[in-house]
Amino acid sequence: MGFSIHDQLPEDDPRQPTWKEQRLDYGFDDTELWNLDNVFAKFIYPRLIRFRYITESIPSSLNEKEWDTILSKMTYSFGVLKGDRIYFEEEEEKKIKEGLELFSKYYFDLWM
Repeated sequence: MGFSIHDQLPEDDPRQPTWKEQRLDYGFDDTELWNLDNVFAKFIYPRLIRFRYITESIPSSLNEKEWDTILSKMTYSFGVLKGDRIYFEEEEEKKIKEGLELFSKYYFDLWM
């Protein structure tokens, strides 16, 4: 599944042949880079949900409930960020940042 938006743009857009060639050469085209943060969130969000559902690995410094809470906060952040909004209320932005910071902190613990 790609995250290109080329198909949402006019077929006669002069960049369409370039994007097609990029997809063949790289597996993606430049339209995925226009909102790369959104593309990352769309990729990560469903995988975090699945990971949270099936993982049995828990960082040694945490218990199961703490790990589930952390995964929940991460999932929340990417769930919000995968949408089209660019502005957030202050409290919501704090929750998003907390989830992203936890994602960074526990990045190397996201394995099965």
